[in-house]
Amino acid sequence: MQFDPQLLSDLPKKYEEELRTASSGEVARLVEKALSIWLPRSCADIDALLYSGATLGRLHPERIDAYVEKWLEADPCPKRLDIASLFLWGYWPFAENVCIPLARRLLGCLSEVPKESSAYGSVVLALCSVFSRRKANMSPDEFQKGRGILQSQRQILRETGIQRGILATLDDLT
Repeated sequence: MQFDPQLLSDLPKKYEEELRTASSGEVARLVEKALSIWLPRSCADIDALLYSGATLGRLHPERIDAYVEKWLEADPCPKRLDIASLFLWGYWPFAENVCIPLARRLLGCLSEVPKESSAYGSVVLALCSVFSRRKANMSPDEFQKGRGILQSQRQILRETGIQRGILATLDDLT
């Protein structure tokens, strides 16, 4: 593919067909580039990552999260977690299926990442997009468990008064 991965957040129409018909390898490389460009920067652009994930979800909806999981595993630091989660927040509403191990991993991160961090907020937003409606490959028990964990996070945020914007998103989940 011959376009800058930063264009994903506002992809010109002329590239949509190229992306729609891209091979799995091309898409995997594009996802890696689209996420990695944020590593050297002081902070990630929420809108750019959200819309990049949404663009890929709309045009090439299957297995993108598996590429994100691989990218995150390369160096599972809080900054990568933040970047990956913002991207997934945009992608997962379009996915019929979800990478269950990645969703479980993000659920586990909720107890490991400081609640005041941007990574925590990004993880919650990504998980809200997974657990707002059950994905085709997700069991009812898995779905209810995830929603239960998010509801407990909502209670923690309500009691502590932190992440108020995230709290509003969690309130919409019920």
